[in-house]
Formats: sequence, structure tokens, C-alpha cells
Amino acid sequence: MCVHNSCADALNTHQTAGDRNSSFVRLRIFVLGFAAPLVQFVLFRELLGAYGGNEYLIGIALGFWLFFMGVGSQLARFLWRKETRGHLETWLFLVVAVLPSIAIISLRFARFHLFPEGAGVGLGPQIVVTVWGESLFCFFVGFLLARFALALSHTEAAGGIGKSYLIDSLGGIAGGLAFAFCLSWYFGHLQLTALVGFLMWGVIAWEGFRRTSSFLRVCPLLFIGSILFAALYAGERVTLSWLVPVGQVVDEARSAYGQILVSDLGGQRTYYRNGEPLFSTDTQELAELRVHFAMLSHERPKVVLVAGPMRPDVVREILRYPVEQVVAVEPDNELNRLIMRWESMREDPRVCVVNGDVRRYLATHQGECDVIVVDQPLPTTLLGNRYFTKEFAALAHKGLRKGGILAVPLGKFPEYPEPLRVRTIASVYRGFAQCFSHVRLIPADEILLLASDEPLPGDFTRAFDSRRLDTLIVRPGYFASVLTAERQKALQEMIALPEAANSDFFPLASRLQLQRWLSEYGYRFSVLEFFLLSIAMAIVSHLRRTELPLFVVSFCSAAFVYLTLLCVQILLGNVYFFTSLLVTIFMAGITVGTHMSKRLPQTAPTLLHLTLAGAFIGAAQILVVLFLHNVGMGESFSFYRVLAQVLGAVTVAAHGVMLFIMGWITGATFGVTAFVAFECPGDTSARVYTADFLGGAIASVLFATLITPILGIVWSLGGCAMAAFVVWVLLHWTH
Repeated sequence: MCVHNSCADALNTHQTAGDRNSSFVRLRIFVLGFAAPLVQFVLFRELLGAYGGNEYLIGIALGFWLFFMGVGSQLARFLWRKETRGHLETWLFLVVAVLPSIAIISLRFARFHLFPEGAGVGLGPQIVVTVWGESLFCFFVGFLLARFALALSHTEAAGGIGKSYLIDSLGGIAGGLAFAFCLSWYFGHLQLTALVGFLMWGVIAWEGFRRTSSFLRVCPLLFIGSILFAALYAGERVTLSWLVPVGQVVDEARSAYGQILVSDLGGQRTYYRNGEPLFSTDTQELAELRVHFAMLSHERPKVVLVAGPMRPDVVREILRYPVEQVVAVEPDNELNRLIMRWESMREDPRVCVVNGDVRRYLATHQGECDVIVVDQPLPTTLLGNRYFTKEFAALAHKGLRKGGILAVPLGKFPEYPEPLRVRTIASVYRGFAQCFSHVRLIPADEILLLASDEPLPGDFTRAFDSRRLDTLIVRPGYFASVLTAERQKALQEMIALPEAANSDFFPLASRLQLQRWLSEYGYRFSVLEFFLLSIAMAIVSHLRRTELPLFVVSFCSAAFVYLTLLCVQILLGNVYFFTSLLVTIFMAGITVGTHMSKRLPQTAPTLLHLTLAGAFIGAAQILVVLFLHNVGMGESFSFYRVLAQVLGAVTVAAHGVMLFIMGWITGATFGVTAFVAFECPGDTSARVYTADFLGGAIASVLFATLITPILGIVWSLGGCAMAAFVVWVLLHWTH
């Protein structure tokens, strides 16, 4: 392997502190690797709340994360000859330790002032907040990783670059596991970043003590760090109160689904998850609309299933009828616990709370319900979309007894119908009409979809009078005012549109809601995509042929990880928790692949074979997704019915295996590229890291904002595999 004379001179004359103390360099790389996923998961959870839970926009956050790390690595390429004696890296290490806490405080402050409750916020301000929260931390981490890789490559040549990537991945695995199974359950987001920052300052203090053997010299650093991070740790409750626009925070809890807050304003409590309001108490009007039309449509409802948390208002309205059992299915155990603590609900043996996913409950409890009431917000996210698809309609159909009623809310009745809103209603209606013989839209203040296999009643007044109910809003006079011919005609015109059915893997309803939100602010995704594609073309034009496979593999692996997380959200509805676990599995694959890359032939054809392997894994993931979807639907095959009982474990295991393999391919490609493309230590380490980070950054944003919303998830996976295959063909064709 050839090394230019100028590079050899640089190696001889510019020795940094990291060269003489490689153990310290390795420790810093490991700690950066440990801290980066912790900060990433915390920031993504904060941003998930800022984005209103929209999973598509999380791809933008991932894209900017990788983009700024790539920019930092590229800067290290131009400074690799500069003598710093380790001082620059040390000071940056200390600064990086503080940045995550500043980012969390800034995000919460921005949400308090820029994202006020009830006010619409466009994509532009959200991107600005995302960039502010991620840019500095990611930029300096990317710079430091490239500089530390340079320090190791001085003594180990190309092997030092691969070793730095390996140590970084090992730190990431440790950080991901600690976050998923321990830290996230006991500490708030700001508390976590404060602990990480104190750990990083402690590492520098330990290095100083080992170098000088003088504890007094590091005491000032430890003293300042203790005060600084203790203050940040104590600020968790104060900054959380910023997320509650009105009232006082009276309780909080952390669960696998997010951070839950309870606020109180004059006796009315509002429940928040990740800063987004879930529901408020004392909303009898809304509860009556969602309950009584469905209950009056059934002659004698005995078992009622509520797809949502045990809201006191909803349960109270259902218990006005002589039912035998009310089952509220909500997967968030901590939310149910807080509701039971704060809501003065009288004990009733007929009420049962099930901690689990309602779709899994329906798949395993078929033919047990008379009425199903969906108590969920509009499908603005993939999590919400799970209750408005034709697949959910099929599961609800299986869960209902003969003559059972399903009630699904579709938002406020539009006095002035917007095209995108109308298309959303038509898409949801089309999906339910494919599973039920009779589907009707009720033009109340909130549109309600009723579905059944038996004819639906047309006279609610007679059913109401026979029950002798004492209600506030839903009364015979209300029926006469909303069930007019004009309003019903308007709904019939909406559902007459030839719109495709909303489904799990082609979530048309959530995509239309996203487009509707963007259209309110005159934003077009094409501007962002054009900017990113321009950057991509500029980067690709400067990549060497030996680095192009790494860019492509990183592009495909980032898209693969993002699409896998969306699949988990659709199948399990719990991407909030499984993100850290699955990304950690992916990083474990990277670690093993990087370590085993030394055993592979260090040649360009090996890179082509790895690119082709990435294409095959992308195609195989389609089969995995379709198989797991059939399991989740509770098909009649006994094998599927057995697996449906442990759907969570099966889903995580299957996706985990695929992510591990894809991570292995990515790590092996990185290691082989470091050897094949090696010329100068500083130049090579920066170029390899840049190709890796920016390939993933461009894929994350393109798939989140353009490809997945248009093609759906399954076709996007196919497109990811096809992109890798096309690049393999082109590189193979041109030798």
C-alpha cells in the first residue's frame, strides 16, 4: 500500500498527544460512542413530541444528525496536518459534554414559546429547532471521531481507522443497552444528558490525574463539573413545566411509550405524553358523541371494548347502559396507573383495564364484543393511523359478535370541506367498507363512522326514548339538528371520491394529513429534496471509486433502519421504546462486521460483493414484513394464531436479525474501504467517515419526506434494495 512522501513527513513531524497515549484515545472514542446514542435517543424523543408524534419527520432529524457529523468529519480532513498536542480535542470534548443539556433546554424553551398550545407551527420553525438542537453536538462529535481515528492510524495505518470505528460501535452498544433497559426508566431526558456530561468531564479529569499524578490539579475541573451538571440535573422538573401551557404539573411518570405529565387547572386535568396532550377530563360533550351513537345502534350491548385509555367521561357514558362488561385496552401501563390515581371513578366490577395493544387483543379475542368504541385522535401519525386502516377494520370485524357495532371518530364536521381532508375521510371509509357490509357516516359535530354486518338503524330518537337516558348534548333535539338531509348529502359526496383504501403499509390517511399540514404554510417538499440532491451530487462527484460502495451501503442501511422502525410502529405501536433496542442491535452488527472485515479480502471486488449483499437483505426484509403482518392479523392458520400470542417478541427477533445482518454489511464495508482507500491517515479517515455519515443523512431525509410518503413502506424497501443493485451493476459493468 503506497503512502505519499508528504504524508510520511507529516507522520514523522506531527505527533499528537493521542499518538503517545493511544489508550486515552481509545477511551475517548468509547465514551463518545457511549454518549452519542444516549443523546440521540433523548433528542429524538423530545423532537417526536415537538413534531406532534409524526414519525416521518423523525427521518429529518436523523438526516440532520448524520449530515452534521459528516460535515465535522470533513472539516477534520482539512485540519489533519495541524499540530494541536491534544489540547484542541480536550477542550472540544469538554464542550461537547455540555451541549446535549443545552439542546434539551433549548428544545423545551422553543416548544413553550414557538409551539404554543392550539397554535399551528410550520415545518420551517421545526427544522430550525431541529438544526439548533443537533448541529453543534453532531458537528463536534464527527470532528472528534475523525481526529481520534487519525491518532490511531498514525501507529496502526489503515487498521487504526477500522479500530476507531469498532471502539465507537462498542460504546454505542453499551450506551444503547443502558438506555433501553435502565437509564430511560429512572431518569428524565435532561437528567440523562447531565449524567452523560458529567461522565465525559470525569474521563478528562481521570486522564489528567493519570498524566500528572496530582489530584489537586483536577479538583477545579471536578468541582465546576459537579456544580454545573447538578444544576442541570435539578432542572428537569422546571423545564418539563414549560411543556404544559396552562395549569400546574401535579404528577409525572416514564413508560415505554414516553414521558407522561398530568396538569391541573381548576379541577380539570390534562394528560400529556412527550409534551403532546392526550385528553382532558370533564369533556362530557365529546364523550357523548363518541359513545351514544354506537350504543344506540345496538339493541342489547353486553360487552363494550374501548380502544384507548380508560377516560372517565367515556366509561361513565357507557355505564348508562345495562352492559355486562367494559374493556378499556391501552398499552401504556403508567398512563392507566395515573388515571386511576387522579380520577375519582367509583369501583365497578363491570369495568376492566387491559394493558396491551388493542390490535393484538382483537386478533386473540375474536367474536367477544358487541360494540367497539375507538377513542383515538385523527390519523396524523403512523401510530394513530393503526386505528383507521382496512387491516384494523378486519381485526375489529373478527372481534365483533354478530350484529356488533364499530364506531370510529373522523374529526370535526367540515363546514367548508378541504380537498385533502375530504380525501382522508374517503380513504378511511373505503377501507372499512371493504370489511363491513354496512358503513355509515354520522354528520354530528364530530363525524362518526359506524360499521356493522347488520343494517344500521336510521331512527336514533326512538332508540334514545326507549333507553330513557339523561344526557347533556346527545338528545332528540340534537339528532334533528345534525342528521339533516343537507349534511348527510355532503358526506355522501365526500365518500363518492374514487380514493384508495387507507392501509397499514400504504398509510394514505396520515400522508394526506401531513400534506394538509404542510399546505397550510405553503411549504413544498421539493425545495428540501432539491437542496439535498444537489449536495448528494456534489459529494458523489468528489468520492473516489473505492468510497462509492460505502456511500451506497450507508445510504441503504440508513433507509433500512428508518423503514424498519416504521414497520415496528405499525405492527406494535411502540417505536418509542424499540428504537433504542433495534438501533443497538444494528450497531452490534456494525461492531462484528468491522471486526471481521480484517478476514475478508481487502480488495475492490469485496466492496462490490458487500453492496450486492445489502441489496439482497433489503429485498428479504419485504418478506419478513409481510410475514409479520400476517401474524399480527391473526390469520386462521394455527401457526399464525400461536405466533400472534407473542407478536412483540417475534417482531423484535425477526427485525433484530435483519438489522444485525445489515449492520454487519455496513461495518464490513467500512473496514474494507479503510484499507482499500488508504493513502494518508488524516485524509483517509476523514473521507471514509464523511462517506459513511453523508450517505446515511441523505437517505434518511429523502425516504422520510419524499419516497416513503409516496410509495409506502413495502415499495420503499424495494426501492432501497433496487438502488443498491443498480449501483452494483454500474460498478461491476465499469470494472
